[in-house]
Formats: sequence, C-alpha cells, structure tokens
Amino acid sequence: MAPKTKRSKQNDGRQPPSGVNEQDWEKTPPAVRKYIKLTQISKGDARNYAPKLSVWVMSLLNLAIGGGLTIFLEKKITIQCVTPHQISAISMAFITLITFHIIWRNLYVLIPPNINESVHFGAIAIPLTIFVVILNELHPWKLPSRLLGFFLLVSLAIGGFLNLSSYSPFRPPDKPSIVESFSIQRFDKSPLEKIPTGGTLAIQANEKVLVEAIFKNQVETTCVWYSAMSSENHKTGCSIVLDEVSNTNRDALTILTQSACGTQSFSGLHVVVQP
Repeated sequence: MAPKTKRSKQNDGRQPPSGVNEQDWEKTPPAVRKYIKLTQISKGDARNYAPKLSVWVMSLLNLAIGGGLTIFLEKKITIQCVTPHQISAISMAFITLITFHIIWRNLYVLIPPNINESVHFGAIAIPLTIFVVILNELHPWKLPSRLLGFFLLVSLAIGGFLNLSSYSPFRPPDKPSIVESFSIQRFDKSPLEKIPTGGTLAIQANEKVLVEAIFKNQVETTCVWYSAMSSENHKTGCSIVLDEVSNTNRDALTILTQSACGTQSFSGLHVVVQP
C-alpha cells in the first residue's frame, strides 16, 4: 500500500520541488503550486535549450538586427552636438536589442511549453511556437543572465559617454555665439543705432530702449540679460527692453550667450543715464 500512496502523491502534483520542505508544500495553495511547477519546467527548458544555429550565425543575425534598428532610428534619434549623427542611432539600437534579450529571457519562463495559440495576419495564421523558436535561436542562451545585465550597463555607459559627454570623440569643436555689436532702437522713432560690444549707450531717465544683440556667426544660441536698471532683470531672449531706468549715472548691461552645445560667453554695454 505504501508504494501506491507514493505514486499517488507524484501523480497529483503534491510532491514538493527540490529544496522545498514537504510540510510547507502541503500548506501551499494549489494554484501557487501549479505556477511554481510550470515555472520550474519552463526554466529547465530554457537552461537546456539547444540552439540549432551556431554562435557565429546567431551573433551575425543580431548584428544585422542592430543594423536594421539603426536605420529605423537614424532620423528619429539625433543629438545636435554629435557627428556623425548615426552614433546616437547605433547606441540606442544596441541598448534596445540587449534590453529586449533580457526581457525575453525572463518572459520565456512564463510561456507554457504546450502553447497552441496563433497570430493572424489577415487570412494567414502563424503559430506562436514559430515566433518562440525564432526568438530562442536569436537569443544568446550561452551568456549568463548577470553577464547579459552587465553588457546592458556597459552599453548604457558607452552610449551616454559618446552622446552626452563633452569629452566624446564624436562631438565636433563648438562654435561659440560671438556678439559683434548691439542694435539700439529708441521708442521716439529715432534712427536705428549700432553700438559695438563694450561701447556706451546714452539713455535719458525713464526712457524706453530696445537693445538687440547682433552676432558675428549664425549659430543657434540662447541669451540671458542681466541689468540692475530693467524691471525685466534676467530676461531670456536675444533682445531686451530697458525701461523704468533709475537716476543712476552709470550702469552696465550684460548678455550671457550659450551655444547649442553648451559653450558660454559674456558681452556687455556701458549705460550712461542722462538727466
């Protein structure tokens, strides 16, 4: 009778997995026991999966997929200060590819071994098992999970350095925004004036004046103005209106320019307030 009881335990799934106490296993709900059994079977399949393709063929196919992703992302991901701009697409393509492999490795253990669903493309039905086999053949099963995660961290670090660091070899020399002079437009309809950097602007007390920076080179830039005399102190934009000028005899108007790649430069005007 004892052997019959033992066979009965094995047949109804009550036999605990290795490393699990039998009393704890008896207290585990049936649904949880079924999930654990299924996960263990799937994990076993993943560890023992024998790819039909060689490592070299699998690696070449992954490189081809990475190249296809690069072409797809080339016009969608560009960083202005990186040349050639394909570097950004290549970095993102291989980060995406490694991330997908990590997701697939953890997702595969949840797929039932006897799955029989199909994907329908119009009138054509393709079994999911075909997709599973293809992804398994492309997946680097010989790499441990920790090593795969390490490769992801390395690719993130390299991609960040190449695309975001000022020390990247793919960042061309930056062209700073150089202010050549300032255009002065008074609100009394006087003719437009032009004052070189470091020059002096004479202004009447309580007079409004539009000051605009004129650049030597046409590059994308942002501007911030600093003036103790204007009510719009720290204004952004490459022009500023001086208003509510105080009775101070002298002051200075300074502009901070920053190029698209981060290079900064300062220029300014001397301002003389006339009574």
